[in-house]
Parts: sequence; structure tokens; C-alpha cells
Amino acid sequence: MNLIRLLCRHKTALVIGTVCSFAVVLVFLAKCTSETLTQGHQDPPGLAPRANSLQSRPEQYDPTSTSKHLSVFLVVLITTGPKYTERRSIIRSTWLAKRDSDVLARFVVGTQGLPSEDLQNLNTEQGRHKDLLLLPELRDSYENLTLKLLHMYSWLDQNVEFKFVLKADDDTFARLDLLKEELKGKEPNRLYWGFFSGRGASENCWKVAGKLLGAV
Repeated sequence: MNLIRLLCRHKTALVIGTVCSFAVVLVFLAKCTSETLTQGHQDPPGLAPRANSLQSRPEQYDPTSTSKHLSVFLVVLITTGPKYTERRSIIRSTWLAKRDSDVLARFVVGTQGLPSEDLQNLNTEQGRHKDLLLLPELRDSYENLTLKLLHMYSWLDQNVEFKFVLKADDDTFARLDLLKEELKGKEPNRLYWGFFSGRGASENCWKVAGKLLGAV
């Protein structure tokens, strides 16, 4: 009876204490839930952070892009095929081995219709070297060489501020140091070094080239 009287006498204090205890429990549970959700969104152990994975995606030609986020003296565009990994490795270890802030080099590959295995190999290669320019709207073939040139020059015009561009193949060897020295005394809009044989057998290539020349 004494206990009941004591509880009745202090019931206000008991109610307040119970409410406070319940509030503390709710805050603790909310904190635990928040930490669990945060941990659930983190990258699994052993995987690179999402920001890095986005940066390692192959550079692709976006025809809607209008921003030029790169500026260099000389751009080197090397046409190559999806499976010519060894050729690209040889170039990286020879005439492109030296890093030069005045030079931007890209290996150009058409990726339309490629098997998933080839696309994965290109992604892996890009993650390692970050020097691929992929053309998702172009099927890489000998018959589409002219279209490939048009696509890569369109990307160049829309994305890079440059003075000179060197178009090369994956069986080319270039002395970039000597080439840069020669180009330093030249006017960019008054120079063309090269040879165009015009012996391509594809009728489609001739039609595209004719349209291009007619638009100049």
C-alpha cells in the first residue's frame, strides 16, 4: 500500500521520466538506421569508388556536345581496330611513351555492333590508359574509313582547342619531337602535310567525301 501511495504521489515525475526514456530510445534507433543506410550505399570492398569508375569510362563522341574542355598544341588521332590491342601497346611504349602536355593522343575505334566481350576489353584498356576515343555510332570496318575520319574530326572540332592535328594509323611511327619543332614556325590555317591517294573502293565513301567537299 505504501508503494502504491508513493507511485500516486509521484506519478507526474514517472510520466515525464517514461516519456524521456522513450525519446532517447527513438533517437538511438534513428541513428542506427541512418548509419546502416549510409554503409549500404558505400562501394563494396575491393571496388574502386564510383567517381573513379565514371572517369575510367571510354571517351565517346557526343554529337550534341558544344563545349571545348581541352586545349593543346598538337592532337594525334590514331585510327585503329577494336582487336588491335598489341599495336596500341607498341605505340604507347615507343613514340607515345613520353608524356607531353602539348600533345593530346587518342586511339579511335568504332564500337557499333561490337560483341560484349570486345566492349569489355576496350573498357578495361581505357581504365588503364585513358587514351581511347570510341565512336558508338560507327561500325568499325575498312569500308567505313571515310565515315570514321568524319566522326573523329567532328569530335575534335567540338571538343578541343588545337593548332595542329596529326592523323596516323596504328602501324605508324612518328617523331613527335621533330614534328613539333617544325610546326612551331608554321601557320595552322596554311599548312597541310600528307598524301591522299583516293584509291578507296567503297562507293559509299566516295559519296560521303563528295558531300564533304561540296560543303567546304
